[in-house]
Amino acid sequence: MENLIESNRVFEMQGKSRSILYRRHNHKVHASKRKGVTMNKWMTGLMYVGLVFSTVSIVSANDGWIPLFNGKDLTGWKANENTGTFSVRDGMIVANGNRSHLFYMGPVCNADFTDFEFQADVMTKPGSNSGIYIHTRYQDSGWPAYGYESQVNQSQSDPQKSGGLYDAAKVNPSPAKDNEWYTHRIRVEGNHVQVWIAGEKVVDYVEPENVNFPGWPNRRLSHGTFALQGHDPGSTAYFKNIIVRPLGGREEGWIRLDNGTDLTGWKKAVESPETFRVKDGAIVANGNRCHLFYEGPVQNADFRNFEYKVDVMTKPNSNGGLYFHTQYQERGWPNKGFEVQVNNSYNSDPRKTGSLYQVVDLMNKKLVDDDVWFTEHIIVRNREVVVKVNDQEVVRWLQPENWSDKNRRLDHGAFALQGHDPGSTVFYKNIRVKPLDPDPALRGQWVDLFDGKTLAGWTQINGTAKYEVQDGVILGTAIKGSPNSFLCTDKLYGDFLLEFEVKVDSSLNSGVQVRSNSYKEYNNYRVHGYQVEIATNGEAGFIYDEARRGWLSTDRSDPAARAAFKDGQWNTYRVSCLGDAIRTWINDVPVANVKDSIDDCGFIGLQVHGVSGEGGQQVRWRNIRLKDMTGAKKKLSVAVVTGGHGYEEKPFWEMFDSMPHVQYVHYDQKDDSELFEDIRNWEYDVVVLYNMSQKITPKRQDNFKTLLNHGVGLVALHHCLGAFQDWDEYKDIIGAKYFTKPVEGRPDCTYQHDVDMPIQVVDVKHPVTQGLADFVMHDETYKNCWHAPDNHVLLTCSHQTSDKTVAWTREYAKARVCTIQLGHDGKAYANPNYRRLLSQAIAWVAQ
Repeated sequence: MENLIESNRVFEMQGKSRSILYRRHNHKVHASKRKGVTMNKWMTGLMYVGLVFSTVSIVSANDGWIPLFNGKDLTGWKANENTGTFSVRDGMIVANGNRSHLFYMGPVCNADFTDFEFQADVMTKPGSNSGIYIHTRYQDSGWPAYGYESQVNQSQSDPQKSGGLYDAAKVNPSPAKDNEWYTHRIRVEGNHVQVWIAGEKVVDYVEPENVNFPGWPNRRLSHGTFALQGHDPGSTAYFKNIIVRPLGGREEGWIRLDNGTDLTGWKKAVESPETFRVKDGAIVANGNRCHLFYEGPVQNADFRNFEYKVDVMTKPNSNGGLYFHTQYQERGWPNKGFEVQVNNSYNSDPRKTGSLYQVVDLMNKKLVDDDVWFTEHIIVRNREVVVKVNDQEVVRWLQPENWSDKNRRLDHGAFALQGHDPGSTVFYKNIRVKPLDPDPALRGQWVDLFDGKTLAGWTQINGTAKYEVQDGVILGTAIKGSPNSFLCTDKLYGDFLLEFEVKVDSSLNSGVQVRSNSYKEYNNYRVHGYQVEIATNGEAGFIYDEARRGWLSTDRSDPAARAAFKDGQWNTYRVSCLGDAIRTWINDVPVANVKDSIDDCGFIGLQVHGVSGEGGQQVRWRNIRLKDMTGAKKKLSVAVVTGGHGYEEKPFWEMFDSMPHVQYVHYDQKDDSELFEDIRNWEYDVVVLYNMSQKITPKRQDNFKTLLNHGVGLVALHHCLGAFQDWDEYKDIIGAKYFTKPVEGRPDCTYQHDVDMPIQVVDVKHPVTQGLADFVMHDETYKNCWHAPDNHVLLTCSHQTSDKTVAWTREYAKARVCTIQLGHDGKAYANPNYRRLLSQAIAWVAQ
């Protein structure tokens, strides 16, 4: 796995600095309106698609115009709710069908435009309605909620005609005609919008400072992408020669967090809110201690990896600070996150501007003067922090792996500005961020990481192996004398599902890095981290810690896992990274299940292993896609099994509905155990057995045990103690058995309804019983059950009709098991102690 160490710098190649384009981030969008009041949503796509070239003859590339449509297909565009509404024909985008919107999501300006000129040739059929959106964002359905729509309508009944900004600057009549091509041109600079239709200026609109469209709070100029509208089945509109010319010197990928007018998007701490105000385009901090926290829409105010810039000016003897990875608190110095110091002449504190406060301090080192604007630039990338002052690097710190401060640590959070004391006056303006993580707007959606044509969005780190694209495949070729090489995503990923297909020469070892990193402090940018093995020797799919600890997957006992990879064929991999769990499948066969928390974020990397011979060996990847789950609230996926015994359904499922950390699927077994017939696509963290099924074939028994061997948690409830009477090993799995028939030498098992059971908590420190004290539960008792002698007892009962032990934990294979004898009916389900017990049991077995 590990070979020579290559020292290529991650952000420099052959002495030439490279820039990485990062897609800007969006927040959850709320939208649903009729066309009569249409407006846009701001968004960002994460997909890196190759820059497309249109057959545009009306402008010169030297004029700064960039094509957004290639005239052949919808590469770089994404339609929402009714995708069939949009098609490409004879070099045109055709919009005809049920309501849908086609959003630009390609690489130009990361699909995030502020000031620009936009131009498209447009033609409509009689009676048609359409539109061109600006400063909008992708949304799954509805009329776009963000930005403005420039109307496309020559003859449809809506009185607002082509060129008009819907409800903001109305045009009637249109200078254009149906069945004739015309040029639709839009220019946006600051708060000024101009629109030309067929060469005639029809809109010259300056957005009011306090613009407000009732029902459409986000209809305003800010930044975003473009979208084309498909209005209804009776409307047909055509678009071609779609081009854009970005204006001004705005840095690509940066998002402004302050507006220079008010504190929209920011929240003051309650202790001294008068400390912060806005004057002359800057946020002024002067007064008693207070902090101003960013709580706006960008990335839901939750940043992990980013570049952050703030222009700052201090008055003499003033102190301030820039916080990151913090969270709102009403009073006091922020407990969470880090502060980068603002202090040029405040003598009471020797830590000066640029210090990473009490971590890397610049003691009495003055970098800038008071009464002069300067820029502080903070870069956070996983465990690394870089601080620059006026482009001079003053701090580079790598958080140690054994860093013990639980509050002040690099994970995620918001930004905050500091107001220090009444004698300090600090000005902050031009506050902007460039998120380096995937776009939250695309969480839960599959996104292609490889466009099939180019290596856009990927960069080679370490080694000299050759990476190229051939016939929709990334082809990696080993080079003689080269150490391990890695083609890595420019984006970073935390929690995700990854799928790809791979084929490798039999003599070449390879792998795919996940949550991996490259730092100067670690062996001079050596790529290191989790690797999913690609090999033909039976090790494929197992987890290796590249350039660090070696193999993390040590159990190779499952013959199906070792045989899952097929030599000489395309193999389908699936990788799940959620929390500290990394799981893999090859061709639908479960292979590895590793729990490790040393790294929780990083890039994806395609490895070409170093070779000792002449080289030339090859590995191929295709259909690489990822579903980003970073930052999303994680819910445990639970399969709840019933069958073979009645129960009160409504209160039972209400109990599961009350668990915010659980997402369950109900499996009512019709032929007793069909859930375990085919486990190739198994996606559940926990199985909850509430069945009394009896039939389970040897195949299903083996599949059930395979799940446990891969660490799937098990919670066994109440009457499932009487399930599978003829499968002797089942009692060893759950740790007990209720014999439904007499057994020679054993007393008969009995039950008793409607008993007030006094429950004693034996292990008060166990996570399953945490927070519980002794309680009484109205339930059904069992007596004379067989209990495994190695159960770890949690709860006991002193009622004469009950066995003493009523809840316990154990381990089977690699699974945690918790069995709770309690839980017969609605009275039991409603007991808050039982609900807590079950909820904590599910959480514990899933770990």
